[in-house]
Amino acid sequence: MNYLAHLLLAKNTPASLIGNLAGDFVKGRLTGQWGTEIEAGIAMHRSIDAYTDQHPVIRKSCNRISPSRRRYAPIIIDICFDYYLSQHWARYSTVSRDVFIKQIHKILIDYHQYLPGRLKATAPRLIEHQVLDSYTTLDGLSQAFYRTSTRLKHSNPMADAIEEIHANHEELESDFLLFFPDVLAFSKNKNKR
Repeated sequence: MNYLAHLLLAKNTPASLIGNLAGDFVKGRLTGQWGTEIEAGIAMHRSIDAYTDQHPVIRKSCNRISPSRRRYAPIIIDICFDYYLSQHWARYSTVSRDVFIKQIHKILIDYHQYLPGRLKATAPRLIEHQVLDSYTTLDGLSQAFYRTSTRLKHSNPMADAIEEIHANHEELESDFLLFFPDVLAFSKNKNKR
């Protein structure tokens, strides 16, 4: 799952939302340095990633990606599933996507001093470049793939990964619609604890 999905799957508290977003920016053991609630969100992010990685629908989706990009298939699927989440947002949230994103931006601004790890440096760019909103179009998705390609250490075929979505659009959308209710149920169960 990518940013938008992790945020939707979080508890509706600033600390949980920050922690679930920070999961991609904080590495290593959680030792209490970020506070209990934020670290619970980071742990939630990690458990969702582990659940997602082993899910049979995700494996099927990854196998749809061409051999030349197969190594990057989990990243491609994570990112493109935020696109499909944007397309089907009303199925999974009673709050409009635009209002939800504005709430996230406000939290990132209001709680900036508490943002862990690299998220503190990244948050202003997420807001300025409207990254969460960019998943609503295929052009925005293409830009997300390009941004990802520039952050990877080695040369990679991610910049043009939108080709994979064009080639498998209906199948990947069907995969998303099968998978997302499962991860939603998983996260609701974890959030009850």
